[in-house]
Amino acid sequence: MMPNIPDCILDSLSIDTGEINTNCNIFLFTVIKNEEFFIPSFLDHYRKIGVEQFLFLDDKSSDKTRDMLKNESDCVILSSPYSFGDEISFTNNKGQQEKQRVGKLLKAAIPEKFLRNKLGIYADADEFLVFPSGINNLQELYKIMREKGIKTIAASQIEFYPKNLTDLSETKGFSCLKEILHSYPYFDAETLVTLHEGKQPGEVGDSASKRLFARYHIAKPLRYIRKIPPKVFQKIFRFPVDDSSVFKTPVFLFEDGVELIGSHNANVAPTDKILLGLFHFKYTCDSKRRIDQALELKSHRNKSLKYKSYYRLFKEMAGKEDSFIGPKSKEFRNLKDLEHAGLIKNDFFEKDVS
Repeated sequence: MMPNIPDCILDSLSIDTGEINTNCNIFLFTVIKNEEFFIPSFLDHYRKIGVEQFLFLDDKSSDKTRDMLKNESDCVILSSPYSFGDEISFTNNKGQQEKQRVGKLLKAAIPEKFLRNKLGIYADADEFLVFPSGINNLQELYKIMREKGIKTIAASQIEFYPKNLTDLSETKGFSCLKEILHSYPYFDAETLVTLHEGKQPGEVGDSASKRLFARYHIAKPLRYIRKIPPKVFQKIFRFPVDDSSVFKTPVFLFEDGVELIGSHNANVAPTDKILLGLFHFKYTCDSKRRIDQALELKSHRNKSLKYKSYYRLFKEMAGKEDSFIGPKSKEFRNLKDLEHAGLIKNDFFEKDVS
């Protein structure tokens, strides 16, 4: 058992609807709250790439999310009396008192309780996993991980956006990833992550959000003050810090010794041979609702501080030039675009150079 997850958190998890199929090997797990906008395309995409069963921890949704999931045969709805933004104090494995957001602990508790010796994919509802050449689905990825002894795999977080802010004003619904990309087709074509054997990924590029925050003077760029932790900086200087991450470790073989230690990392460094992609749709016609919800609930890190930056960004863009486009913006055509930009790779794949 993972010593840093309090028993009260593990014990709090229960199954509301559905039944976990222990014969399945490939699971997706996530925490959701009011995600009816993304649910149809999310399920469609991950079913197509090979997820066998979904575990959704519902953080007391008040929209149609639960109704959309409860009758799906491959979906299990989990619940906890704790809310995502709650904080609890507990004694960690070093015998020290520690205070943590419950949401972070619940994310780690799901695979610990339900997915031992299974392949687990962790993705938020607005994140869509894609593969480099030589990998077509999760079954093939699972086989490679077993054969090569790989425990975790990282992914570039690739933010997609429309051309202009006004493109977010038209309310739409989507049933698949292709439809979302049609409306929000642009991304920054630059390498974000470097991989090194036995080490956590290094960040070498900036997210589209970081670029936009800098353009509109929304948040202090963290690159100039990296030695100061964001929480400390915020207490001292009283304005948002741009701490957008450009990578995530979303794929895990939850065998002994493998733990999820946050939304973006595992305790075991990812392989340096494969880099996946996570299409991240921060900028859609649902963005304003998500920002308003985050600011009201204050359940995200640092009491949803970063969402204040997005609120200010949209306000600034509305009063000035409203373009999302930057010098490295590219309209997505196919996955080769990502490979050429260094955003995904598969060193095991022998490319045809003829």
